[in-house]
Amino acid sequence: MERRRRAWWAAALAGLLTVAGQAAPNQPAKPEPGKPDAARVEPPDKRATLVRWESARDAKAGVVRVTLFLTYPKIGVHSSLVGQGTFIATVANCEPAAKMPKVNTLAQPPVADLTFNRIDKGRNLQVVLHLNAPAPCRAFCVPSERKVVLEVSLPAAETKRPRTGDLTGQVISAEFIDTDLRVILEALIAQSGANIVLQPGVVGTYSLSLKNVTLGQALDAMWEAWGLVWTRLPGDIILVGTEADLGKRRVDESLALPVGWSAEELAKVLAGECPDLTPLRDPAALAKDSPLPMRGPLSAVMAARRLVGGLLPKTPGAPPVTPTAKPEVSHYYPRYLGLDAAEREVKARFDALTVTADTPTGRLQLSGARDEVIRARRFIESIDQATEQPIEEGFWLPGIGAESLAALAKTSGLELTVLTARGDETYVWARGKESKMSALRKLATQLAERVARREKPADNTGKTGT
Repeated sequence: MERRRRAWWAAALAGLLTVAGQAAPNQPAKPEPGKPDAARVEPPDKRATLVRWESARDAKAGVVRVTLFLTYPKIGVHSSLVGQGTFIATVANCEPAAKMPKVNTLAQPPVADLTFNRIDKGRNLQVVLHLNAPAPCRAFCVPSERKVVLEVSLPAAETKRPRTGDLTGQVISAEFIDTDLRVILEALIAQSGANIVLQPGVVGTYSLSLKNVTLGQALDAMWEAWGLVWTRLPGDIILVGTEADLGKRRVDESLALPVGWSAEELAKVLAGECPDLTPLRDPAALAKDSPLPMRGPLSAVMAARRLVGGLLPKTPGAPPVTPTAKPEVSHYYPRYLGLDAAEREVKARFDALTVTADTPTGRLQLSGARDEVIRARRFIESIDQATEQPIEEGFWLPGIGAESLAALAKTSGLELTVLTARGDETYVWARGKESKMSALRKLATQLAERVARREKPADNTGKTGT
């Protein structure tokens, strides 16, 4: 009996030691020294998992903030407001944790509850905020902290939104890593409420981190970094495009005066730094602190915005401003001419300029005296034109004789070769540019229609086609 009791206690003790040596089922094992944390290892399919979320009411910022914590840093979010009571944010390549509730009650006005849905066959996560009162909403990513933030403004914060229709002063925040530029701009649209129209040439993948900057400052930064220009259109619409597409467009811009500056002083500086701009009114006739209206190419307007934004405030009694000549830096993006060929052509003609070809961005940097830079840009724009490749095509030309064919070849600028003649018809083989070939194609169609009208049978009136 004593032997059995000892054996039973030995077996029980061994079982307890085995259970104690195992990790708790819901607690992750601690990583060994020198080895990466298993939670930070990138998943093979690059999908994120929503592991937890939390909400907080930030009275100082005037928002109710919902923060989603994910397991993967490369994330993107697209948001929209449906009606006035539902805010929907879609997180790409994400799924909720297995035991996370689908519907969650917040009861933090104006947010009533929070719902998680799997959409697009489970590939994306849809987060739905139901509001019990209309309120401005926004969503943005913070990849460095692996989280998505949803903010709903409190009723008192609505008075802080611009009421003048100019939403370029709306404060925004955004952080993206290797994200399509259109997704980035969609996030800026969702936060600022601005109407933004993108040109087809706005493409690319970029990374950025913006915190509490205005929409205008964010767009200006994109011009500095990626060569994107922007302008306002009627109806509070912002048009965004590449400098190659929109840089030559002439626009009107009212430049706000820096603190302590007069319109005359600012006009003198712009005359020396941005000679392509022209004042729309006499600066001396403008009221004090009135914006200075200017007109010129959009690329020059962007440069003027940067210049005015960098001017320091002036104190009373400060000496008058004298424009100083300083090196001008301009970037040009060749459209049809190769980057190496553009660099070679500019260096051969403008030896006083510093010309640098930036292969990764595909742009040409010109640095030197402003008048030389302007002349170099005009030169490169004149030679950076699309070249038409010659094409060949055959045509039947009825009613065209030898003399008429020689005159046609001379006036059209095409190479015409007679292959065969049949009665009053001649089959020619033409070679030349597409623009000239289209004119000959139209002529051949007109000649064929004329012959068809002549051969049209008589109608019931006894008349024939003319």
